[in-house]
Order: sequence, then structure tokens, then C-alpha cells
Amino acid sequence: NHENIVDHLISFDILTIADSQMINACPAQIQKNRKLMDILLHGSEKGFIEFLKALREDSVTTELADEIESTLVTSRDISTM
Repeated sequence: NHENIVDHLISFDILTIADSQMINACPAQIQKNRKLMDILLHGSEKGFIEFLKALREDSVTTELADEIESTLVTSRDISTM
């Protein structure tokens, strides 16, 4: 559920209400998730850290946070971003 994550990120000044509205304007959940990821990818490292914290607040997504955090990022990945 992206809403809890978005709320967490708003409370830490990572996202704005306008960002939330833009995310929620997407018709399908997968598009909402992609929009959230797009915003985070173009943001700061603090946003990424808070995103992982938000994932860990829900026992269902804790494993996903661990997997994301342990994913190896290559120099090619970094240059692509």
C-alpha cells in the first residue's frame, strides 16, 4: 500500500502534498508505485533512507526493504540513473 509510505515520506518532508496528489492521480496501483519510485529516484539519499524506513514499518514489506538495501548497484547502474 503506497499510501502509508507516502504519508511517512510527507511527514519527513521528502514528499509534498502535491507529490501525493500526483501519485494518487495515476489510475492503477502499479502506475502509482512507478510514480513514487520516479520521484524518489530523482530525489535525495535521505528520501531513499526514509523510504526503506517506511517499508520496515509494515511487517509485510520488511523483507522487501532488506532485499532492496542489499541489492548490489553497479557503476553502470549509477551512470544510467
